[in-house]
Amino acid sequence: MKKINLLTGNWTDQEWKNRLAFRFNSENIPIYSQKQLEITKVDNSQYLSNLQLRVDDSIFTLDWRHWTYDDDTFDDYIEKISLVQPKIIALFEYPFGIEMPKKVDAIQYFNKMIERTKKACIKIKEKNKNAIILSPAITVIEEDTEHNYIDYFIQTQQFFDGYAVHCVNNMTEHTLGKLSSLLNRILSVSSKKIWVTKRAVPCFDGKVINSSMIGELGWEPYNTKSAVSCLQRSFSIIESLSKGNTTWFYNGTCKDKYKPRTNPTPSEYWNYNSFPFIPNDFSYSWQYWHFLGLMTADGIIKEGLVSSLISLAESNV
Repeated sequence: MKKINLLTGNWTDQEWKNRLAFRFNSENIPIYSQKQLEITKVDNSQYLSNLQLRVDDSIFTLDWRHWTYDDDTFDDYIEKISLVQPKIIALFEYPFGIEMPKKVDAIQYFNKMIERTKKACIKIKEKNKNAIILSPAITVIEEDTEHNYIDYFIQTQQFFDGYAVHCVNNMTEHTLGKLSSLLNRILSVSSKKIWVTKRAVPCFDGKVINSSMIGELGWEPYNTKSAVSCLQRSFSIIESLSKGNTTWFYNGTCKDKYKPRTNPTPSEYWNYNSFPFIPNDFSYSWQYWHFLGLMTADGIIKEGLVSSLISLAESNV
């Protein structure tokens, strides 16, 4: 593992492997895989055995569907995934986002987060004391949940070996400011190594045909020059806050979802695994997460972004 790495997952297709993976391999940039520990498969011994074979090149994540299961099922789930003995595992990717059950009282959910954090971390360390357990993602969240999130980190800081950060957003100055502010507040609670486990920049050099469907007012995907600038600026901000104590994973290892002759719909929710970043809301509009790939939807490689990423890795060995 190096300072700058690539991260693949369900969102990465065969075209990535055929046309881009070898370029990063030739530059000695490590490529890791994100593996979700699926709660519906942990009773399958072959599934667990296959996961054990991938512990050296994978970042494991809990299956966020566990929030819909009772405590006994969760306890059994944690017992079984601990047998895999993951080397790196991230807890609760979006606990105050898509993971949070809509009909559950916020206070009860907060208490359940702390309870399940302790259970999971204690059991995982029991089976592998050298496991690196990463916190739930520090990312851009709703302002009314920030206080609870910081309180969560205060109460659970001793369980984590590092803080996971997701720097995948619309990359405006305002958004980067919100992310850096939250990260700075959590680092003031307890300083730990930063693991930027998800990072991608929305980039598109063409013209968005149905531009009336761009979601946020005044936003559009960045051209290559601006995207490269965003890539470098976001890196500099987080490096400064963490005093360089970081490891980075670029997970835009996919093709864009934007296609001129198709329209986005909320039905994308049932195919969220094909996105490098899971948004909280799916809508009838083009959003930044539709433009996060290193290739366009029709397979054109974003050469400027690829070259900049390789250059950043070479200059931060």
